[in-house]
Amino acid sequence: MVIATRVFIEEEGVFPLPKVQVDRFMFRIFVTHPLPKDEFEIISRIDSIEKFDIRSILTPEIVMKFKENVRKITVSPEVKWYIINLINYIRRNEKITYPPSPRATIYLYKGARAKAFIEGRDYVIPDDVKEIAFYALNHRILLKPEAELEGITIASLIQEALERVPVPR
Repeated sequence: MVIATRVFIEEEGVFPLPKVQVDRFMFRIFVTHPLPKDEFEIISRIDSIEKFDIRSILTPEIVMKFKENVRKITVSPEVKWYIINLINYIRRNEKITYPPSPRATIYLYKGARAKAFIEGRDYVIPDDVKEIAFYALNHRILLKPEAELEGITIASLIQEALERVPVPR
């Protein structure tokens, strides 16, 4: 698993990752600045936060066991086709210059299995796919400049696909 943080482009010597590298990240999650009251709490607790009283709660063996359990989650052929149809609906959109790659399909599939596991199910439902779709796809799509000028967003394209692609029963 690869985890990265975003560094603002304006910082000297920092360049955006090429699309091919960005595509390797499973999810893109946006984190905003804290609210003033939360920031007050952060600075009030910073000394205790920085004490680094770290204790292990998972071993590599436990993590590997979780991964194996997630791999056992059942995904019906209908839900697999739903994932593929969502990706292909987006790929056919004329407003994009960079469509989602096969990694998008793979990570949507893997993420849906992980979501089902977290929810305590041994099978994936379409709602699992829907709930993680934005996070798995938002960094894998590049809009044409004219689409952006029209006010179209990546989020709206993903939402359109979720609304228009038939959901399996």
